[in-house]
Amino acid sequence: MLILNIADMTVINKIFKKSTLKLLAALFFLQACNKELPEAEPVEPVPPADTETILQKLNASDYSILKTAVEKASTFTSTTGKLSDILGNPSGEMTFFAPDNTAILRSFAALGLPADASSLNVFRAGQLDSMLKYHIIGGSQLTINRVNPVTPAFNMYLQSALVLAPPSAALPPGYRMPIFLGKQGTSGFANNIPITQADIATANGVMHKVYAALLPPDKVLWQTIAADAGGTYTYFKAAIIRADGGVNPEGLFQKALSTANANFTVLVPTNTAFEQTLVQLIARAAMNSQGLPQAEALLFAQGLVTTYGVTIISDPSSIPFYGALLAQEITPHFYREWWRII
Repeated sequence: MLILNIADMTVINKIFKKSTLKLLAALFFLQACNKELPEAEPVEPVPPADTETILQKLNASDYSILKTAVEKASTFTSTTGKLSDILGNPSGEMTFFAPDNTAILRSFAALGLPADASSLNVFRAGQLDSMLKYHIIGGSQLTINRVNPVTPAFNMYLQSALVLAPPSAALPPGYRMPIFLGKQGTSGFANNIPITQADIATANGVMHKVYAALLPPDKVLWQTIAADAGGTYTYFKAAIIRADGGVNPEGLFQKALSTANANFTVLVPTNTAFEQTLVQLIARAAMNSQGLPQAEALLFAQGLVTTYGVTIISDPSSIPFYGALLAQEITPHFYREWWRII
């Protein structure tokens, strides 16, 4: 038990009184300071730095040709809406690839047109509506930092506002012409066209200034392969046609390669590569079925490929003497399985 005498209590009282006085003095001091503080003023919200829509951004002098193109395109009655309404909607959200005057004149020259603003008159309003809507990705603000730098540069398969087929019961999402957005290092690309100024913020999305106008591809893969003006893919064309032999039309490889909105990467063997493969296949068959030594089998196979060429793929059974052997080795099923691999 702690016992305090009178002397101890006297000391404690003195300490308590001094502490109390100091505490009261501090409170009075704080009150006096508070009275001298100015009254707080309400904080005004800071408006967004970019209040202009994409359409308003095009009022800049270096976008004058693009602005004229948008105005002309907007006279076209489109099922997907008037272009000026889309770009001018402050509640919208989109990514817009904007070619400035220099980029548009550069594009005219690439198309064989005079590098002059008057070349805009070559295009009808409906054509401009389609071409410029291809520069829009709706519903998303794709800044360059959202694109991962990979090889190859085409690493984002995106749907543009250019509608190929509207939504329907059979095709609920519809078809839209795709854009490929990518990046190499810190540089952005759209369809392999360099982005010269990225991430221009607007009230209804983001703009990217591009080196040239983005033109939709005018051919599908099958058209390019089938035309083959240089004669580099004649074996490949024959192999696809042979692979389609006897297959339900809904599963034809030609149909798949003709689908405009499909996202394919096709590794196409050249004629030389095909010939080398055929020599090996035929030599192996000759060794197994006729017991030829490897050297003789290779000479035999090379002779057949040199003489009959693409016919070995398209119609092997028509080749004299060895047609049955070739047709047994090189079947449509073989090409169907091979095509799925590439």
